Amino acid sequence: MLTDAQVRKIKPAEKKTKYSDEKGMYLEVTPSGGMYWCMKFRFQGKENIFSIGTYPDTTLAQARRIRDEARLKLKDGINPNEAKKQKKLQVDESTLFRALAMEWMQDRKAIIKEATYLRDLSVFEKDLFPVLGDMPIDQIKGKDVLACAKKIEERGALEMAKRSIPLTGRIFRFSIRKGIIENDPTHT
Repeated sequence: MLTDAQVRKIKPAEKKTKYSDEKGMYLEVTPSGGMYWCMKFRFQGKENIFSIGTYPDTTLAQARRIRDEARLKLKDGINPNEAKKQKKLQVDESTLFRALAMEWMQDRKAIIKEATYLRDLSVFEKDLFPVLGDMPIDQIKGKDVLACAKKIEERGALEMAKRSIPLTGRIFRFSIRKGIIENDPTHT
């Protein structure tokens, strides 16, 4: 079983080295100095490695807590690697197009005419939200926005179609200012 003092004293060797802790957990040290907490486990008869974190970002105590959580998942018949992947895939609701558009609209409400606000809100609710609303902003491509505009155009609402692309672009630029995305796919 490792102690904090032992971990602090570990130096890189010429070859990758593993320092065992307990319950399948170990610290892997690379020749370049990288230090990685891992846990070896068996799931459905196969040996697996669960990456816990890097040292010193993840302390010994934190690594043990994460290891214990992973072992509880195993006890419940859940592969901790799969659970970790699923957690990463869960979408942050605040980065959905709908949430960002509504936040942007709320910010503008006090400075624009009510008629403009209602017209823009109508474009969002009637035409953009059904297609883009539940998509994370960073996954929306220019072709998605163009498809929305074409759908509006096919309906014969040319003014709405004309407004939809610049309106969507404003949400992308708002998201850029918030640091959520880096570019606007409507502006290429």
